[in-house]
Amino acid sequence: MAALQLVITLAFLACAQAYTCPYPNGYFPDASRCDKFFECRDGVAEEVTCPDGLLVNEKAAAFRYPCDYPTEVDCGKRTEPPASQSYGNCARKWGMFKIGDSCGDFVNCVDGVEHQFKCPEGLAWHPTLWRCEWPDQVPTCDVEAFLGFKCPAVDEYVASTNPVYPHPSDCARYFVCVEGNKPRLQVCGARTVFDKAIGACGAPENVPACANYYPPEPKETTY
Repeated sequence: MAALQLVITLAFLACAQAYTCPYPNGYFPDASRCDKFFECRDGVAEEVTCPDGLLVNEKAAAFRYPCDYPTEVDCGKRTEPPASQSYGNCARKWGMFKIGDSCGDFVNCVDGVEHQFKCPEGLAWHPTLWRCEWPDQVPTCDVEAFLGFKCPAVDEYVASTNPVYPHPSDCARYFVCVEGNKPRLQVCGARTVFDKAIGACGAPENVPACANYYPPEPKETTY
């Protein structure tokens, strides 16, 4: 075992010694691996690997720590390392990842410790862009299953108008079917409900089925 460690150490030192620092001090990306860089101190190079989940940002200034989130890094021809192991819902120690099959739930992983979050209602987590998007823009999300709604079939003209439909069980929500077949959940403003007659949110008293959706507002008392 000691012999193997010695071989690994010697190989590491040989790699670092083979690298010529372009400047005496600074951080410089490895030419082939997107997760590796060289730290030069007084002209002496040390090969460094970014923490699991981070990559070397070539645009980082020479004196700024170069490891960054993948969304900020263009690896170009440099190869990305495969995931070594997972940590619960964290595919890597650092990064943001979708939780299981849930489109709207994700974790922010900090050194292997997960912090769970939810996208705003009706939005889904995009695993590549690392942000919440309309679910039809997230390839990994089953939109109809996620929203519980399927846009009715319509002709080309109606589809071009982005038709709207009431939520099947909630007066204050409705769906816009973008291009006729991409459902997007919308939420009405305070104390309004979706009015199918006008295709927008309006006063509850104008929608008989939703007239009592909100509890009565408390009356002001005078003294």
